[in-house]
Amino acid sequence: MERYTWQLVFLIFLFLIFVFAIFLFVIYLSAIFFLLDFFGLFFFYFFSLSLLDL
Repeated sequence: MERYTWQLVFLIFLFLIFVFAIFLFVIYLSAIFFLLDFFGLFFFYFFSLSLLDL
């Protein structure tokens, strides 16, 4: 019985780590997309300025 409870605790622990990893991954992806969007606008602004210079 004690071994079974330890397995259950271990499974719950693994599940929590899995959920936390997915949560961090989603935050990481949204941060990357936000940064790409920001830098994309930034570079587009500079690119249009250089085109206007020409």
